[in-house]
Amino acid sequence: MVAALLDAPFLDLDARIAETAGRSIPEIFAAEGESGFRVREQAAMRIALAGAPSVIAAGGGWIAHAGNLLEAESSALILYMSLDPADAALRIAGQGGRPLLEGGDLVAQLEKLLAERGRWYGLAGVEVAVGKAPPDAAAESIALAARQYGGW
Repeated sequence: MVAALLDAPFLDLDARIAETAGRSIPEIFAAEGESGFRVREQAAMRIALAGAPSVIAAGGGWIAHAGNLLEAESSALILYMSLDPADAALRIAGQGGRPLLEGGDLVAQLEKLLAERGRWYGLAGVEVAVGKAPPDAAAESIALAARQYGGW
């Protein structure tokens, strides 16, 4: 939705990784572990950043992986969509395909990840609090921030 508002191409990094690997994200995690996935993620982002300006959806762990933020911030607007773990759980419940959120209480798992990654999220160039906003309103807020801070 954000890409459409900005009239820009859209790239879901996880989808690109799965397509390139010829297997799903859970299959990559099972075969290569999180570290193998992160190597693939870093390579996919490098390729994406070298291409035409795009809206790139990176997973929540991308920013916390060593060197990613430093490498990307010179050529991209890094925008963090913040929301409470309970709201995030409502948005992603039932989606599957997220190995770090499998089994157990989803909200508790999201709270744990936020505690681990929060300092990294704070380093993003722009933060947009989306909270309980419906997707179209959240997309408008994100596109507005991209126009203000990213020169779209």
